[in-house]
Amino acid sequence: MRWIDKLERRLGRYGIPNLMNIILVGQLIAWVIVMVINQNFYYAITLNRTSLMSGQIWRVVTFLFVPPLSTGIQLLLTLYFRWWGDFRFMMYILVGMVGALAACLITGSAGASSIFLSLFFAYAWMWPEQQVLLFFILPIKMKWMGIAAAAMWVLEFLT
Repeated sequence: MRWIDKLERRLGRYGIPNLMNIILVGQLIAWVIVMVINQNFYYAITLNRTSLMSGQIWRVVTFLFVPPLSTGIQLLLTLYFRWWGDFRFMMYILVGMVGALAACLITGSAGASSIFLSLFFAYAWMWPEQQVLLFFILPIKMKWMGIAAAAMWVLEFLT
């Protein structure tokens, strides 16, 4: 039995039910606030070392709610791929949060986009032949979506 299975059997009751839904609704609300009400709200919930060291501890959690600042279509596509079981997803997010906090303390800032992008890559790795409807019309396999996302990530990293 793998270590994650043992951990889930022992601590599974502590998994946060519907954590993905909570994050999705939080991102949707944050996106609406940023796009419609106040653009500065985005900077109030991001994770950066200066604000963290000045006592704004809430940023350790609220950075998960930072929405992708793009069109509504990209937000819907991003939200479309984020589903997993309660305990394993909570552990995944928790490990990602610890990694983001460490990266923030080392580099000065960090975000949740890498956590969610790696979740997308994990989905593409585990189910490469799964077909999804790109833009709700075009059928495409997950392996090609993962390759395209990796190429865009590398391009963004290089620029």
